[in-house]
Formats: sequence, C-alpha cells, structure tokens
Amino acid sequence: MLLLALTCSLLDYAGPFLINLIINYVTDPNRTLKTGIYLVAGIVSARVLLNVFGARRRMLLAMWGVKTQNAVNGMIYEKILRFSLIRSAEHNAGSLVNHIQVDSDRLTYAAWELASVINLPITLGVGIYLMWASVGITFLSGLGVILVLSLVNFLFSKIYIKLSDKIMGKKDERMAVASEILNGIKYIKMSGWEKAFLQKVIF
Repeated sequence: MLLLALTCSLLDYAGPFLINLIINYVTDPNRTLKTGIYLVAGIVSARVLLNVFGARRRMLLAMWGVKTQNAVNGMIYEKILRFSLIRSAEHNAGSLVNHIQVDSDRLTYAAWELASVINLPITLGVGIYLMWASVGITFLSGLGVILVLSLVNFLFSKIYIKLSDKIMGKKDERMAVASEILNGIKYIKMSGWEKAFLQKVIF
C-alpha cells in the first residue's frame, strides 16, 4: 500500500513537471520533433498510469475499510451477547447502536485518512521542490501562507471534535429514550393494555 501511494504521488506530480519541460521545449530554438513526441507520450503515459494505480489504490482502501468495519461490528455484537446493559452504568442501548451505526462507519473513512497521512510528506516535499524550482526563494511566502492555514484548520478541527463529542452524547440519550419507548409500546401491546393507556393519554 505504501509503495502504491508513493507511485500515485510521483505520477501525480509528473504531469506538471512534464508540462514545464514542454514549455521549455517550445521556447527552445534547437528543438526536435522526436523530443516533442517523447514529452507528449510521457504526459499521456503518466496520466494513464495514474488512473490505473489510483483505481487500484482506491479499491484496496475501500476493501480495507469495509473489512475493518465488519470486524468491529462483529466484536460489538459478540460483546452485546455477553454483556448486561442492566448492570452497566457507562453503556446503554443507545451508545451500542451509535457504536455500530456511527463509530464503526468512521473506520471506513479512516482508511482514506491514513492514505492522506502517508502521502503528506511526499506531497509536501515534492510541492516545495517544485515551488523552489519555479519561483526561487520567494516560495517561502507561499509556504508561510500554507502553514498559517494549516494552523487555522487545526484549531477548527479541535472545535469540531469537541462539538462532535457533545452531539454523540445527545445521540446516545436519544437512542436510549427511543429504545425505552419502543420497549414500552411492545410491553403494552403484549399485555393488552392499549385501551387503558389510550384513555390515560387522551384524558
């Protein structure tokens, strides 16, 4: 997976690099037709290979995410069969439903985030080199803007995480209340108390 991510990153930056070579080729008075054909063929080949390796990488990441999600769901179901919610003060039916529906689903997206973390040093290094090769030392101003925006994004991420934790707590409470209501309705119907409770609700 690491080799595949590295290959995709290099192929992604091969396009701009080859375009820069074509610009230099067009402005060169001693250009030859053979060199131009090689450059065009290189751009087309890089794009085709990027699509092929990118599709393979996306498929592997999707498979890894689904397998991880299914494994975690299986562990949760197994835990539910051996766990008593009545004796637990920390977990309830709502939190278990959220673990299955929300938390395990996040593992699918974690595969893509992991790939981004792996690609980050490569992308950053190649991007800095290309900026330095194109504009010289003035690329530091662009790098400073990137660092400032990264800091702002980090601060917003911390705020989002705190708000997300609060939302998940409210979702746990909502699921617990919904489960209690459904269990109460089921018990009333099994006991044949619909008319008695209907009169209490109406009057």
